[in-house]
Amino acid sequence: MATIFIISIGILGAYAVSSRIIAYINLSLSQLTASYLAQEGIELVRNIRDTNWLERSSWDDGLGNGEWEIAYNENALSSFTGRKINLYDGTQTKFIRKITINSAASPQGYPILKISVLVQWKDKGKDYSVTAQENLYNWHIGT
Repeated sequence: MATIFIISIGILGAYAVSSRIIAYINLSLSQLTASYLAQEGIELVRNIRDTNWLERSSWDDGLGNGEWEIAYNENALSSFTGRKINLYDGTQTKFIRKITINSAASPQGYPILKISVLVQWKDKGKDYSVTAQENLYNWHIGT
């Protein structure tokens, strides 16, 4: 009887540890995914800037101050509504991406776009978020 009790305690302890490990792995996976989505948001804004240069438009066309959202397959920012990000097949994820753009000037007086991307999600009733920031410059000669 004592042997069965000890084995039961050992099995329950192993189960508790393994379920915590799985929860930590899932959280780490979500944090990694959110980090990639935040970086993708910055790259999408950079792509708009670069497209403006190729089309010989002002480098900051479509990149006004405010809160925005964009999907990987879109070419323009839209006002932030809090929609969840969809995968390429239309499957909705748990992640929401908000892109904030603020115009500024460098110490030398050159225009800068301060980009901040916030990715938020909920998991088991808790709120999580990841933020990425970058400054974009008009370094293209002649624009």
